[in-house]
Amino acid sequence: MMAMTPQPPCALIQSDVNDGFAHYNALDVNLNHRFGHGASMLARYTWSYPIDNVDPDIPGQNPNDPSFTGPPKSPMRSSTSTTVSY
Repeated sequence: MMAMTPQPPCALIQSDVNDGFAHYNALDVNLNHRFGHGASMLARYTWSYPIDNVDPDIPGQNPNDPSFTGPPKSPMRSSTSTTVSY
């Protein structure tokens, strides 16, 4: 019967803690007006702006660096639409 060899003890355990943050600001406006004889119109505007301090696609980015604060890849998005129905 073969004697089992124990696993070598751990020499180093490394841990990485992400103390990053993310904020999200948004605005959504809807204007709805009903005209006579069944006609109506809907106008809509949406705006968003996320802010964080960590970009996971940057190699070597330190998530605990308090000096890095800025918008992510797509900083601002806005959308407008208008619909008229009768």
